[in-house]
This record gives sequence, C-alpha cells and structure tokens, in this order.
Amino acid sequence: MWAFSALLVAAGWLLTPHPVPVYDGIGMPDDPYRYVSTPQGASVTAQPAGGAQGILSVVGGVTAQLGSLSSEEFGPQVSVYLPVGALSAPGGKITVKVVPQAPTRPPADGPIDGNVYRVSITDPAGPVTFNSRTSMIYLRATTGRQPGPVIEHRLGPGQKWRLLDTTRSGNDAYSAVLPDVGEYALVYSKLAHPREAASGAGWNYGLIIGLLVLLFVLSTLVFAVRRRVQEVEP
Repeated sequence: MWAFSALLVAAGWLLTPHPVPVYDGIGMPDDPYRYVSTPQGASVTAQPAGGAQGILSVVGGVTAQLGSLSSEEFGPQVSVYLPVGALSAPGGKITVKVVPQAPTRPPADGPIDGNVYRVSITDPAGPVTFNSRTSMIYLRATTGRQPGPVIEHRLGPGQKWRLLDTTRSGNDAYSAVLPDVGEYALVYSKLAHPREAASGAGWNYGLIIGLLVLLFVLSTLVFAVRRRVQEVEP
C-alpha cells in the first residue's frame, strides 16, 4: 500500500504542469498592453495607469522599509522592488516614481517593445545612492513572443542604452537588477536573450528518484527480514 501510494504521488508530480507564470492567472488573462503612444499596426487601447509612486522612510541614513511599487494594470506593466537598506540618503524621506513614456530613440541593437519607464528616486535633502544589488525592476512585454526581449537602461535622453542581465520570470514578464535611476525598456535585442527563471522541476525529479530508491531499499529489507523469519520458524 505504501509503495502504491508513493508511486501515485510520483506520478502526480510528473504529470502536474509547471507553475503558472507571474501575472498569468487561471481564467484571468492580462489586460491588453497599454501604450503611451500606440505604434503602427497595434490595437488602440486605454492609456497606461500612470506608473507608480511611493515614499520610503530613512533612518540612520538608509531606507528603513521595503519599497514595492507596481503600476495598476492587470497584470502590472512595471514593478520596482527596493529591499530595506537598499538606498542611502541624508533626509528622512525618499520619493520613488516610475512614469511611462513613449519611446524616442531606440537602442542600436533592436526595437523597443512597449513603453519606456522612467525611474526617479529623490530626497529634498540631498543625493540618493544605491547600496544593494538586490533592487529589481520587472517589465511586462506586449506579447509572449519568443525569443523574448531583454531589459535595457540608460540614464536619460541622449545617453547610451546598455543591456542588463535579464531573466524571463513569466510568460511575458522580465526582470533585472535595478542599477540606478533613469529609463528602462524591453528591447528585442540582436545581441542577447533573457535567461529562463530557475524552475523547481529539477528538484522534483531528484526528489522522486530519491524516493523511489528509498522505496526499493526498504522493500528489499522487508523482503529479506520476512524470508529470514520464515526460515527460522519450525
């Protein structure tokens, strides 16, 4: 009975589909992508929800609370994650803004997909600096087309775009470390493609193999013990 139960669990793990990607719920599809300026050939949709904004308190010169901002579309077209202590500033409060804008001059390596998002982080008392490489930005693509786009960053108009190490974190969602303020966009680059997010599938298969091996060893031991008992019985 135990062996049969273990095999059923293993079969269930093997047949269960991978986890639902970020932003993609069962029976709850994303809203159509909202453009600041609708490109030629795309369907006209409502304007973006306006980006995101938040205020983070500063204690001892560093941010004392988690900053997690997302735009209000379903699913969000942009999200920014700032862990506690990620920023240093002289004042008591930092304002974080993420604003959508229409693309102007695309990078040389490929076209921009969707909007450009401008991230600003300010403190009236003085400059703000990044302390951590764990701050993240998440951008949603206009489609699930693959190979997917990568996130690129520039400090401002007229500056050079640079590729960021990008992870595909959902069907049409991509993430990268947030290195600084400035402009961020998804780009179908000729130079790079996003990495796939680590999956728990490998761990599941390893666990299943381990359980099967353990089951085999236990079954062998039980069989050996029962046979020995039968041999010594009169």
